[in-house]
Parts: sequence; C-alpha cells; structure tokens
Amino acid sequence: MTPSAEESGSCFSRSAPTVAHAGQFPINSNEVVAGPLENPNKYPFWCPICGKNFMRKDKLKQHSVVHSNERPFICRICGCSYKRKDKLTSHVTSSHLQHLPHQCDICGKRFVRKDKLKQHSVVHSNRRPFVCKLCDKKYKSKTELKKHEKRAHQ
Repeated sequence: MTPSAEESGSCFSRSAPTVAHAGQFPINSNEVVAGPLENPNKYPFWCPICGKNFMRKDKLKQHSVVHSNERPFICRICGCSYKRKDKLTSHVTSSHLQHLPHQCDICGKRFVRKDKLKQHSVVHSNRRPFVCKLCDKKYKSKTELKKHEKRAHQ
C-alpha cells in the first residue's frame, strides 16, 4: 500500500512550519542584514534577507516566497500545498496523472472533469464567448472578462 502524503512527508499542509534556507536566516526579522555577494553589481535586484541577487524584479519576487510560510499553490486532488507553481505541477505530474483522465488533444493538459476539459478547449480556438455587458469586448475566459471589468469599469 502506498503511504499517504502525510506519512511519506512528500508534501505539507498549509499550516506546517517551513524553514527558510535550511534555517540559515530568520524568516521575520527586521534585523537581518544581507551577507556579502560574490559580485554585488552583477544583478540589480537583491533579496534583503539572504543577499541573493537577480537580473529581474519578478524573479526576486518569486524568490521571496522562500522566506515566508505562505504556500499558495494547492493540489485540488489531495490538498498538498507548495510555495511555487512549478513544484505543484511536478507533484501533480508525478502523483496524480491517473486521477486526471480527461486530456486535451491539442496541448496535452489533463483534467479531473470532462466539463473542465471542454471549458479549456476555448483556449485553442478563436471563440470568445464571454462578453462585457458595458462595452461589448469579448474574452476567451470568464477570468479574463472579470479582470477587464475590474480594470476598465471600476
């Protein structure tokens, strides 16, 4: 019998404690001073907690999650949570493909439910079934429409 995720320690609940950089740096401290960098001018964006530097601001933002207890990416199948989306994707691929029986013929993305696969198929078409009632702009997904309404009409 395969051990559960809790037994195997392969994933953590949202409330599980996490350790930043294997305990080298405190997570919530205003007293932390970044250590010396190999080349402090190499990249313009640097982490104030551990001193790691990055070429792009978005990469620094992505990195900063290692210093928090936040685990926003949650597996819809088993509830395991991850700090990074790529880790969740890897988890689903290695643990749950058998639970995702509905596969897109075009891109290979898999879904638990057939209606979610059908909903996804609009991504590969020119159809834009979601229409803004205020300005008649059309969108492929309900999420895109909601973003538009928030930005343009609020």
